[in-house]
Amino acid sequence: MIRIRLVLVMVVVAVLMIALWFTQLLGPEKSSYSSAKKDLAQLQQQRSELQSKVDMLSNLNKAKLKKGVEALTAAIPSGANLDTFFHNVQDAASQSGVTLTAVAPAPPAAAATSSAATGISPAPAGVTSISVTINLSGGYGQTSTFIDKLDTMPRLVIIDSLSVTFDSNSGNLDSQLAVRIFTTKTLVTTTTVAATATTVAK
Repeated sequence: MIRIRLVLVMVVVAVLMIALWFTQLLGPEKSSYSSAKKDLAQLQQQRSELQSKVDMLSNLNKAKLKKGVEALTAAIPSGANLDTFFHNVQDAASQSGVTLTAVAPAPPAAAATSSAATGISPAPAGVTSISVTINLSGGYGQTSTFIDKLDTMPRLVIIDSLSVTFDSNSGNLDSQLAVRIFTTKTLVTTTTVAATATTVAK
C-alpha cells in the first residue's frame, strides 16, 4: 500500500515537473514564435505599401517624362511645319486684334549667314533654325498682346529684334519682328521654304 502511494506521489511529482517545464520553457518559445509571426506580417504589409508607393512614383515619372517629350516635340518639331506655324501666327493676330501685312521666312542657309553676321547665337547641333520676318499693324496694347501670344505658342519662337514706327495717318504702330523657329530636320534646299510661304500667302 505504501509502495502504491509512493508510486502515485512520484507520478504526481513528474506531472507537475513536466507542467512546470512546459510553462517555463515551451511557453515563452511559443509566445516568441507568435510575436515573430506577427512582426513578419507587419513587415510584409510595410513592404507591400512601400512597393505601391514606388510603383506610383514610377508611373508619375513616366507620365511627366512623356509630357516633357511631347512638349519638346511641339516646341522643336521634326519638320519645318511652316503651314502650321503661319496659321498659328494668323490666329494670334486675330485674337490680339493686329493686322498682319507680311509673314516671310528666309531660307535656312541665309538664316545661318545672317546669324553669323549679326552675332546671334546659332542653333545648337542637330537643330536647324528658320528666320521669319513678321510685319503687322495695330495699337500698343494689341501689339503687346500679339508678342505675348508668340511667346506662349507651343512651338519655340525666339524674337531676335523688333522695330516700331508710328503711322500718323492710321494712328497705329507698324511693327516688324525678326523671329526664329526651329526644327530637328536638316533642310537641304531653300525652295521648299519659299514654296510653302507662297502657298500660305495665297
